[in-house]
Amino acid sequence: MRLNRFSDTALVSVPGDVLRFLPRAMLALAGLSIALPAAAQFKVSSTFQNSTQSGWTITGSDTSGSNPSGVLTAGRGALPVSVNDTAGNGWLRLTGNSASRSGKALYTSGAFSPANGVIVEFEYVAWGGSGADGLAFFLYDATENMSGASYGGSLGYCWGAGGYLGVGLDAFGNFSNGDADNGCPAGDGPGVGPDNVVVRGPEWYVNPYVGGAFVSGGIDAAYVTGRPTPNRVRYAMVPNGSGGYRVTVAHGSNGAAPTTLLSNLNFPYVA
Repeated sequence: MRLNRFSDTALVSVPGDVLRFLPRAMLALAGLSIALPAAAQFKVSSTFQNSTQSGWTITGSDTSGSNPSGVLTAGRGALPVSVNDTAGNGWLRLTGNSASRSGKALYTSGAFSPANGVIVEFEYVAWGGSGADGLAFFLYDATENMSGASYGGSLGYCWGAGGYLGVGLDAFGNFSNGDADNGCPAGDGPGVGPDNVVVRGPEWYVNPYVGGAFVSGGIDAAYVTGRPTPNRVRYAMVPNGSGGYRVTVAHGSNGAAPTTLLSNLNFPYVA
């Protein structure tokens, strides 16, 4: 067993757009069997609407100034692109709308057995930039810290120490295009795929491409000057009976109910 336990979750954005993250039911980490939920549950629900968020470690390439990355926006005052969030109405802001910016939020207050399944639901907006690059949700070995993860085309996932399963919302398209713009493994993937959801595998197998699908409503809203209606996302990762998972991804643009894009994609890598 390479993993004794998983870190609960990590959320990463990369340069280009203003990315903010507002979960409704941030995580429900349930003991899932292939057919029915087991009794055990480990649930995380975080709003990021205030100036602090218990249980999370939030970092960014620039956390000060008038256009910061890796911060909570509540009570910070005016930010670019018509943002001025009061306490109780803030967002997790992963990046500003400037080039070469990155942000990361790691849930560091718990871990769960890799035998468990995972259900994730959240809302996000990506806007105000030029259409790069995207954001990723991932599971990683709780004994590691994702050090070495590359940004740009890697969406903060590829090459990160302990990375196990990464789901990228890829606005620009390089998460499925290996070896491009600080990218994932060379020659591994179908090539540039803008507005795709993409699944990649463990760091110790060199983050292989597993599968992807086009998001018809788009990942981001480039060049707009006001915060758009949030997109809604749902991920389900159910044990496949062989040590890996079956991954289902649903996405709803502009507040629409999530529509399934990837259904029971086999993720064969044993935890």
